[in-house]
Amino acid sequence: MSNTNNNNDYDYDYKKIVPPRLHRFYEIVGREKYEQVLEELGGNPLYINCKESYDRAKRNRAIYDDYLKGMEYIELTSKYKLSVTMIRNITAQCREQDKEQNAGL
Repeated sequence: MSNTNNNNDYDYDYKKIVPPRLHRFYEIVGREKYEQVLEELGGNPLYINCKESYDRAKRNRAIYDDYLKGMEYIELTSKYKLSVTMIRNITAQCREQDKEQNAGL
């Protein structure tokens, strides 16, 4: 078996290469995905929202999707246990996000 200098073949101790603040990230995503992130996003600042923020955004999108399918505000308040004011604010915010995203296309 020949000894090559191909970095893909080198089995390394990531803790000696990966910055300590990224050790947990590396452990979660693994070497292949970590290297993919470096390839696609390396050198850029990266902020990762907390899980609660992500869950709230998913819930808000679900509310907006239900609204677009014809659910009334009162039905949405029962389903999501939020006030009518909150439901209205969420649907308005999602509508605005969609408008901005579509304008950028």
